[in-house]
Amino acid sequence: MVMQFSSDADSLASFGDIKISYNPNYFTFSGASLLIGTDKKKEPFRAEDSQPAGTVTLFWADPDGEYIPIEGNNSLVSLSFKSKDEGKGIFEILSATGFSDKDLQKIHVSFETELEIEVKKPVQKSNNNSLQSLQVSPGTLQPTFNPSVQSYTMTVSQDTTKVSVSAVPADSTASVTSISGNSKLVPGNNTIKVVVTAENGETRTYTIVAKKPAAAPTPEVTPTPEATPTPEATPTPEPTPTPPVTVILPDGPYQIVEVPQGVHPPEGFYRSVEQIDGQMVPVYKSMRADFTLYYLYRDSVDDGFYYRDSKSGEYLPYLTLSVPAQTLTVVTPDESVTIPDSWTPTVLTLDGKKLPAWKTSQLTESVYLVYLMDSNGNQSFYRYDTQSQMLLPYDIEEVKETKPTEAITPSMAPEPSEEPEPAKANPWALATAVMGLICLALVGVLIWQGSRGRRDIGEDDDQVLPPPPIKRI
Repeated sequence: MVMQFSSDADSLASFGDIKISYNPNYFTFSGASLLIGTDKKKEPFRAEDSQPAGTVTLFWADPDGEYIPIEGNNSLVSLSFKSKDEGKGIFEILSATGFSDKDLQKIHVSFETELEIEVKKPVQKSNNNSLQSLQVSPGTLQPTFNPSVQSYTMTVSQDTTKVSVSAVPADSTASVTSISGNSKLVPGNNTIKVVVTAENGETRTYTIVAKKPAAAPTPEVTPTPEATPTPEATPTPEPTPTPPVTVILPDGPYQIVEVPQGVHPPEGFYRSVEQIDGQMVPVYKSMRADFTLYYLYRDSVDDGFYYRDSKSGEYLPYLTLSVPAQTLTVVTPDESVTIPDSWTPTVLTLDGKKLPAWKTSQLTESVYLVYLMDSNGNQSFYRYDTQSQMLLPYDIEEVKETKPTEAITPSMAPEPSEEPEPAKANPWALATAVMGLICLALVGVLIWQGSRGRRDIGEDDDQVLPPPPIKRI
């Protein structure tokens, strides 16, 4: 704790006594030191502690009878205390007297007289940076994995170029921060490193040496001696390739790589690059929306395109749903999107992939609510029926539909013939039926008006008309 004071004086020749109180239940006084003047001038400084009362008294006077120049705000004394227990303690300046300048004139000084400090025990973070399991494919580890053993060996065949490594931390607060050296294997020893970081930041590295045999040389026919060729310049050795960036998914680590041969980016996406963990990686960006895909690889059935959820930071599979002339991308709504009332979160599985969805008890079991993005980047909710495979823009009025109640069959009625199950309500079909009824009503009104007009004309024909007037010529 540093004690500061403010004064209009330009010099300080002495001060004291200054009495400072503290709570001895929470603190123990360790010492104090003068912060102004030379080492020689600091020698007369004294700090006396009264432990039971919790009071520290400070004194100082210039040993040469001179002074120390000061100006404005000044740091005067540093006091050190040790905390004994959790709680709030108050430090208070009870008195501050004896301040004088070079002419031994009294100096008026001002202090912040009270300071409250709360002591809390530090939160202990886990230092567990070991692994619970470590597996490789193809091949096996030698010796068998043990969390306390950090070095292993394995043997791979001549045609193996990559080893898949699966590492699971023993502590849920720890994480596997990198897996390197497991691809582009060359004949000889290849060092694979798995780095685990504990919650407190401490790291541990597990090392696997993958031994790959060299190809047996093909015996050649002894060539006819030729003239000694001119020696060529020794080629410059190429730099060791940088291993791909690794990301951790719930089922293990994946690498961000270029799309394999025969695989093409989705329509409307173009190749680009961006920086991840200080390394440039290939990405595929939408031409019309702010949407980026990554190709994640681990030599499994789940290899493919993924996107990064802006809300959780997780990598999620890139999935699409199609309607005539348009393909819609499955995305996760951000925090600004409001989920419609009565819909609860669930998971919809399509083609073995799980995507976020919602269900409501007010519609049939086959109806799901999904959040999709069109090719222009517009995002909204859609209603998807897994039974009819229909995908329609979501209308909030749809949830007001009620399920029909089951009719009670009279006991004496004849057994009805089996009829096909009625089709589920379709809002577009209902609108078409209503418009058809309106058109029929209009045609009926026109026919009625026409028949009425003809009847009126017939009644007029039955009346005897008077003879025309006789004109004389």
